[in-house]
Amino acid sequence: MTWDFDTGTTADTYTLLANQTLVLVYELTVDTDVAPSQTLSNSAQINDYFSTNNDADPSLTASGITNTAIDADRESFGSSLPVVVSHTTPAPGDLAKVVDVTEATIGESVTYTITVPAVAVGAQLFDVVVTDQLPTNVSFVSAAFNGGGAVGALVSTDVSGATSNTFEFSGFDIPAGQQAIIDVVTRVNNTADEDAGDSFQNLANYTYEIADGGTDDLTGGVDVRATAVTIIEPIIAATKLGQNITTGGALSNTISGDAGDIIEYQIAMVASTGANFSDAFDVEIVDTMPADASFVAGSASIDGGQLVTTDPTTNIAQVLTWSDSGGAGANSINITEGSTVTLSYRVLLGDGIQAGQTLINDATITWDSLENEATNDRDSGGGIDDYSTDVVTPVTLTVPNPASIAKSVADDDAAVDNGAGNFDYRVGEILNYSVVVSDIPEGTSDNFTITDTLPAGLEFASTSTVTANAAMTAGGANITTIAPSTAGSPEVITWAFGSLVNTGNNAADNSLTINYTVLITDAVALGDLVNQTNTAEVSFDVLAGNEGTATSTFSANDTVDVDIPQPLFNVANLTKTITASTVPGTTSPEVVSGEVVTFQLEACNLSLIHI
Repeated sequence: MTWDFDTGTTADTYTLLANQTLVLVYELTVDTDVAPSQTLSNSAQINDYFSTNNDADPSLTASGITNTAIDADRESFGSSLPVVVSHTTPAPGDLAKVVDVTEATIGESVTYTITVPAVAVGAQLFDVVVTDQLPTNVSFVSAAFNGGGAVGALVSTDVSGATSNTFEFSGFDIPAGQQAIIDVVTRVNNTADEDAGDSFQNLANYTYEIADGGTDDLTGGVDVRATAVTIIEPIIAATKLGQNITTGGALSNTISGDAGDIIEYQIAMVASTGANFSDAFDVEIVDTMPADASFVAGSASIDGGQLVTTDPTTNIAQVLTWSDSGGAGANSINITEGSTVTLSYRVLLGDGIQAGQTLINDATITWDSLENEATNDRDSGGGIDDYSTDVVTPVTLTVPNPASIAKSVADDDAAVDNGAGNFDYRVGEILNYSVVVSDIPEGTSDNFTITDTLPAGLEFASTSTVTANAAMTAGGANITTIAPSTAGSPEVITWAFGSLVNTGNNAADNSLTINYTVLITDAVALGDLVNQTNTAEVSFDVLAGNEGTATSTFSANDTVDVDIPQPLFNVANLTKTITASTVPGTTSPEVVSGEVVTFQLEACNLSLIHI
């Protein structure tokens, strides 16, 4: 810029007298695209000044002196030394980097926000390149501007090489007084390197040019790290208890029950709390019911979760599954850190249950680190996806066997009371026996058999009646139709019922009664037979072990003693004497012809029974 204060025609306003100062004030505007860290120098000088003014002077003109003569004679002093004033454009400082969380679980998104520069500067940054060295625990998802005044389209480039997981964000300028704000979205990896308690940090820096297309690659501040993020994971511990609703009793790990009983199970799931723990999502419960047990529809309930449809799916027989439906809401169970969710449901024990059986009821719990995430979270798929646990202690249900047998004999009319209510029975008499099996387990009793081993000489007299409650069947048939068989000597009477089913939870007495008759034959031993023992026994299969993996035989017996006295004569208790003769004085064994001898026989019944 040049200012010329000599008009050449009249006395100049800017002719300086001695000790006068000319002050020139002007303004300059710094360009909007001025680069940072630049020195702007402003130089000013006087180009020329003269010893006298060459403008028209009336006094000189009157003397005949012209301007031309003055110009020719006056002295030009030329240029003065320049005066320089310098200004410097500001340099950009560090970028700023923040993270949206301080804890993250497997598969969770972690967003880093990078602001370049952290404090806006009054200079334009050209061809900015942000280098973001992501931690190896995360994967890059996306990057986008989130406000600020950057100009251009953000370009994300994976430049991983010697330094892995490194990305560059470029393609933009930052005008003076503006900032570029970039959101970098990452996701926590699901590999063996990510475990609860691990932490990671993110490091970033940037470069810029002082002109568009430049190659200076100036560094904008130092490397900046975001706050460390700690990996957290969900852990569930599960316990299971049961109780017999039909018979009553408290919740326990060991319970008992038989066919027809309603059993309630409760599974309590606790999400661990404290450092490095997180919420558990999409919890799934798989419970394999024992054989011969069935789910009671509508009996399931849950607290502390979002379960709406409580009945499980049963795509596999005996397997109950409560699982996530793939969407928020129905059939979705989430457990927040430190809280407990309890699932309760009931099953009915069927008629296939057998005495002695041990039913182990377990359950497996699985969960995910994120809700409704099918790809990137940690779940129960195996390997590193180890979010699965069984209940701490399964519930053990045993099927009791309270069965017992009692045998009695009814007093026959022909029996002789030999005092104190003790009756003796004679050869040829009929004994009326009764066998009662009480407390037969509700359910199935395989190979259910009743035998009666008779004393020698006693025989089944072909009369037998079986009575039981209508809920009992034998081999699918009416139990009253079962007839006995006999074999052996001494004779054994056998009632073979096969699989006896006592329908569960029936209101009738769980007993079975057999009335039958036995004949005392002449094959019994001679003499007074005292305490002839008659043994009745009931036996059936009982199971042992988980789900009844071993079979043994239960048996119980009861005895009845009867006395069978018989008349007894022998030489010792038989005498014969001559008591009279027709020949006087002849009572000796010697007799004569024509003599009539009178004999006396004496016999004593040595037994306890009348003849």
